[in-house]
Amino acid sequence: MSDVYMKNLTQKVLICVAVILACRTGMGQSNGPAAATNWGKSVLGVQLSITMTNSVFEAGSSTTVGALIRNSSTNPITLGYPLAATGFIVLVTNEAGKSYHIEPVWFGGSSVVGLPLNPEETRAWTIPVTFGPIIAPGDYTLIARRNFNMTGLDFPTLESNPLKVQVK
Repeated sequence: MSDVYMKNLTQKVLICVAVILACRTGMGQSNGPAAATNWGKSVLGVQLSITMTNSVFEAGSSTTVGALIRNSSTNPITLGYPLAATGFIVLVTNEAGKSYHIEPVWFGGSSVVGLPLNPEETRAWTIPVTFGPIIAPGDYTLIARRNFNMTGLDFPTLESNPLKVQVK
């Protein structure tokens, strides 16, 4: 088989795997009231909230972060959804200001799927995260970020409420 054929086949397989992983990250939607009580700052009427069931983790361990985005504006928004990651940036930062990304690694390009979120709707995600072995033991603040699109605007960034976590 030619190198070009194998490269194209590899790309197609990676895209298929990425779509499956993206679908498994919990793209559920609820139009009812959001269960979360702590929300990040409102950006044009849109907010991000995160929750976790635990706050103490071993370096090298994995868990999930629950995330809700609610659109309290009067305008529909679109949430781009990359093929192989959740579309969220999740960071832990210690008191000295050292930050670590703990979200799944994304090796691709830009968002390819637009998930609509109409006014007064809330969408839920489950974000897989790993506290890598290079993360030093200590106390951290965990936040998530996510961009969205509202007609005429340049992809504003949401920032979640902060959570306190400890890495052992």
